[in-house]
Amino acid sequence: LPKAGERNILITSALPYVNNVPHLGNIIGSVLSADVYARFCRIREYNTLFVCGTDEYGTATETKALEEKVSCQELCDKFHAVHKGVYEWFGIDFDYFGRTTTSAQTRQGARGDQCDSCGKTFNADELVNPRCKICNIEPILKDSEHLFLNLPHFEERCKKWIEESSVKAYLFKGKWSSNGTQIAKLWVKEGLRKQCITRDLKWGTPFFMFGLTLALGND
Repeated sequence: LPKAGERNILITSALPYVNNVPHLGNIIGSVLSADVYARFCRIREYNTLFVCGTDEYGTATETKALEEKVSCQELCDKFHAVHKGVYEWFGIDFDYFGRTTTSAQTRQGARGDQCDSCGKTFNADELVNPRCKICNIEPILKDSEHLFLNLPHFEERCKKWIEESSVKAYLFKGKWSSNGTQIAKLWVKEGLRKQCITRDLKWGTPFFMFGLTLALGND
């Protein structure tokens, strides 16, 4: 892929976390629709590639590994096999089902402050009555260096892009969903904040900051 002169279609679906066993709702709400579309494309003889895999980095994985008293790699190996087996049993016809882990991992001391249920992010000092999920002890605030995306600097451009993109259909893409449009507009209405794009994790993709100040400026 791609092949010149042919209609090339790349299909994927939401990558499942490896901290649980997939259930019927995961199948229906994620990979099934992608599988149906992939089968349609193959019937039409489009040059089709349907890929997916387990999402193995992040706080959810690290926390689950601590609960089960195993390493993050052992947990990922276990649940990757479980997920792959479940999708094969349901007949989901991936061309490739992979995983996100690599051999190199970060080595830091804390975890990110993100709700693993809704995905909303918080600053550490915004949490109400925080408790460690493992030992239930109140955490201690410590300084930590991170990279932030200066979203307020792009707020007007983001607002204009949202207004235009949410109602236009580009190429094969349709209009945004009503829910997606309302959420995006709400973010802008509330005022965009600088967004942290790095985490303090033992289990994550390494990030090297050499020359970053020169590349991005003081903000």
